[in-house]
Amino acid sequence: MQKYPTIVLVGPSGGGKTSLLLEMIKRYPEHCAAIKSKVTRPRRSSIDGVFYDFITEEQFSKLESAGRLFQTAFFGGHHYGCDREQTDAIVKDKIGLVVLIQQSVADFISAGYKMYLVEIIPEGHKPRNEAQRIRDDETRAKVKLDYDATLINSFAPGGFELAADELARIVQSITKDELVN
Repeated sequence: MQKYPTIVLVGPSGGGKTSLLLEMIKRYPEHCAAIKSKVTRPRRSSIDGVFYDFITEEQFSKLESAGRLFQTAFFGGHHYGCDREQTDAIVKDKIGLVVLIQQSVADFISAGYKMYLVEIIPEGHKPRNEAQRIRDDETRAKVKLDYDATLINSFAPGGFELAADELARIVQSITKDELVN
């Protein structure tokens, strides 16, 4: 049984979604946890293990065939998917935090998860110069969602802190003030 809605951060690549998610886990470790994706892409940084379980294409296919993945996406040339058992273990007691592409939100909803959708709009954002990721961002931006909140994540000094404070207010409102700063 899901205790709280899952907070879903949606926005362009490099827009600060992962940094905001990490900040909420840092501020509220007893109440928030990242929902991990199974991914076939290579590891990019040491922090990737917080968000991803790195697996082979063959392992991904086996999990998908077994019906374990309730959400799957192909983005940037790689497969991503969420495991129901892993996700259920998190949302039973905590606010699940996840970064999703627009198309994957429907998979979470279809799987029965309560969602709180947060659009992240980067200001002063310089997209990565990776042609495939830029094309994928343009394609996924065409999917329109009804967001519960929109945050501006400015890359100017102090902008991240303002966005993180606003996201913290959302976490607090979801938990009906159970959390203390």
